[in-house]
Amino acid sequence: MVATNYSCAQADLYNGGRILWRLYADKLPSFSEFSPMYTDALGVQRLEDIEAADLLPDKATRESTAGNVLLSLEESKKDFLYLYGLLQGYISRIFEGSKRDLMLASSGEGYLAKAKAGNWGSTASLISSVVLFMNEKQAEMTAANIMPPTFPDKIKASAKTLSNNYTQWNVAKQAVTEGSDTKVNANNAIYENIKTVCQDAKKIFANDIPTAKMFVWATILDKTHGTRNAGVSGKITNGDAKSALAGVRIRILNTDKVAMTDSDGRFDIAPLSMGSYTAIIEKEGYETLTLTFDIKTGVMTRLNGALKMVV
Repeated sequence: MVATNYSCAQADLYNGGRILWRLYADKLPSFSEFSPMYTDALGVQRLEDIEAADLLPDKATRESTAGNVLLSLEESKKDFLYLYGLLQGYISRIFEGSKRDLMLASSGEGYLAKAKAGNWGSTASLISSVVLFMNEKQAEMTAANIMPPTFPDKIKASAKTLSNNYTQWNVAKQAVTEGSDTKVNANNAIYENIKTVCQDAKKIFANDIPTAKMFVWATILDKTHGTRNAGVSGKITNGDAKSALAGVRIRILNTDKVAMTDSDGRFDIAPLSMGSYTAIIEKEGYETLTLTFDIKTGVMTRLNGALKMVV
């Protein structure tokens, strides 16, 4: 991913940039005298650049979209694993002894534990094993009059849905990354233009200290803090496996703020006004976690948590 070249909050970059380019318009004659590159049209364009960047979907929006895809993936995985559990039951009733063990192994049982733990490689191997097993053993399995004749098509359809949802999830994750890079590149360009104007203003107004101070970026940022709202961000992990948990829902009580963790278990929610909040952190199959936190103006609060699997 592209790295940012600015150290302030994104909202401050935009608001500070708007302040700076309006100051520039007020002092345009001095800038134009310094260099013909400084025109009224340039100031208008720089403000338009800020508005265009601000309208690009932010990380929370992109990850919310990916989160919806992830929910579909989790639901299809849950359905497939449920059907696989039924298949195990059918195999155990139809076959006995070493043949039963052989059939269970052939159906992909060895991949089950890691598939349940979220390993996609094992999930993909389990899917392939199940489809191959049903294609080869369908007649033998249904002849015993224990497994419903419609079951093979049902579990194969579930396997296909799961595979398709995983593909869509990868596409959604890629869109998050590419969208992030697009917005960061736009923000970086905004900041580079700001730096150039501030550096030139220092020379232009060398004999006008009060005006020169107006074009100091740190001074401009101070003016943005009064209206800036902060938020909360963090990472949710599996308390048992110590690994990142994707698809965890974080909702802030008494607000409409909701987020889903990404593939790295990370989330962020903004803006949130100054005050105390309660976060409900939940995922099916895990114990719900409730955490309280405080928001201070201009501060991004860190909130990490670990969920335990329901026994």
